This record gives sequence, C-alpha cells and structure tokens, in this order.
Amino acid sequence: MAKKKTLFISALLVALITVAAAIFISAQLDSGLFIFSLSTYPKNATVLTAQNLTIRVDAAYIKGSAELLTLSATGGPNGTLFEFSNQTGTPNATQSLSSYLTISVPTSAAPGSYPIAISSTSKSQTSNATFNLTVLPAEIPVSGTVTILSQVTVKGATLDVIPTDILFKNNATGQVYQTKISRFSDTNVAPGKTGNYTISLPNQQSYDVGFYCFSFPHYIPIYRAATSGVENGVFTVDCGLDVTSLSANFTD
Repeated sequence: MAKKKTLFISALLVALITVAAAIFISAQLDSGLFIFSLSTYPKNATVLTAQNLTIRVDAAYIKGSAELLTLSATGGPNGTLFEFSNQTGTPNATQSLSSYLTISVPTSAAPGSYPIAISSTSKSQTSNATFNLTVLPAEIPVSGTVTILSQVTVKGATLDVIPTDILFKNNATGQVYQTKISRFSDTNVAPGKTGNYTISLPNQQSYDVGFYCFSFPHYIPIYRAATSGVENGVFTVDCGLDVTSLSANFTD
C-alpha cells in the first residue's frame, strides 16, 4: 500500500511540474516578452588552415516587443578570428536580422572538427546556435612510386630512359609543383624499374601530372605525361610516348 502511495505522489509531482512549465511558457508568449530564434547557413563547412570562410547568421523575430540584438561567436582553433558584417540590429515582424560572419583560421590551427558557438543577446533573452567547422591542412604530403613502362628507340638504337622529375600542374591556378624522383638502383633502367618521390601539394585541388625524362647515356630532356595508374600517388610513365596529361586529385 505504501509503495502504491509513493508512486501516486511521484506521478502527481511530474504532472504538476509539466503543467507549471506549460503555464510559464504560455505566460511568456502572452506577456509581450521579446522572443526570437537564431540559425546559421550552412550549419557546417570545411576550411583549410590560414584561410577563411563566410557563413550567414539569421536572427528571426517570433513574438513580443522588438529589442536590439548583439551577435557574438566563440570557439574554433586557438587564434581563430570572427567578424560580423552587422554585429547589432533589431529584427521585427517583417524583417529578420541577417549578418555575414567571416571565420579566419590561423596558420597554426590543428586539423580537426570544432564547434563554433554563436550567440545573440537582447536585454531580455539570449539565443544560441552551433556551427560545425572542419579544419584541414593547407598542404598535404604526397608520395609514391614511378614505374618505367618502356624504352625509347631513336634511329634504330634502343635507349634506356630515366624519369628524373615529376610535375603537378594545379588545374585551378596553373601553378606547377616539381620534385625529383629518387635515383634508380642502377643505370640500366629496364622496363619495370621504379623510383620514389615525395612532395607537398595544396590540399583539396586537382592536378595534371607529368614527368621530365632523360635518355641514357645522352641525357636528352623529354617531357612526357603519366599514362596510367593514378592511385594513392602511384604512376606508370611511358617516356617513349607523347600522351595527354593524366589528372589526379589529392585531398585529405
């Protein structure tokens, strides 16, 4: 009997709390208290270190006597800067307060995911929204191997050809990044021999890939493109063929 009485009292308390909360909310809505919502567009985005991005922040009027709002933002990697196009304003029944927030990420930022807390404060209330920021490194290391596919015949003579340099041409900017291919194990560079390379490239970009080849023993420079095998930075090059450049995407 005592147990049933306890359960009855607990249920009664829950009901009373629920009713009280409903009355409180209703009173707020009917009292003329200024009520507004806060949102961001988009809700998440990706940026590279040492770069910035801009999002939109909207404070929308819901009910009550309009009040002046002040926008603020915190979070992100240490040293992140925030700048609103409009940091204050008064939304009303016909127009929301819209502001563009520029988020500048420092060079020293560690890659990762960061919540950005955005607040809008009036004299009677504060509303919050969260924007999810993903930071990627501005450059990524790219490494792999280069395999010689064939030799070159010049005036009846078969020459071994050594690809000495690999080049990446940024499709967006046209800038070329070049690095040496490690020396092969011997000078008799028959088909199937490989060499290695390592280079740092701007992240989130696509590239045309090419090579400088030198015939052995004459060392005549020849520019050739990669022919196949773009996967995880591994290429096959036929220094005897002039082919269309092969594109590769490197993203972290």
